[in-house]
Amino acid sequence: MTLSRGQWSLLIGLLITLGWWLSQKDHRFLSGHCFGFAAALKLLPIVFACYLIVKRRWVALGGFVTALIIGAIVMPGMFVKWLEIPKLYAEWFRLVVNPAFTGTHNDLYGELLNPAIKRSQQPKSVLSRA
Repeated sequence: MTLSRGQWSLLIGLLITLGWWLSQKDHRFLSGHCFGFAAALKLLPIVFACYLIVKRRWVALGGFVTALIIGAIVMPGMFVKWLEIPKLYAEWFRLVVNPAFTGTHNDLYGELLNPAIKRSQQPKSVLSRA
């Protein structure tokens, strides 16, 4: 249901788990790659970049950055015109990021965080579904 509604939570969880498992098996580049793809799907996993920097795992950080570039620039460019990507990111910042920081919410922002809507990714909503 989550994937059919366009939410990537299950895939992100899988990527984070796989990344952790690969780090335990000392496959650092692939581990960072999994964390990077998770961050490309949703920004929260970007905290793993901080972890990799603090732990000085440069190979894993290289995999992270590579996956982030592929997931945030190359893959969208395959589905939309390359010149449309900056416009789409600007719209995302206008609709989602800026309201989160400024506190001025529009209708779409409220809909995204409404816990009554099944596609809401608000922590309270996710926990209630779990």
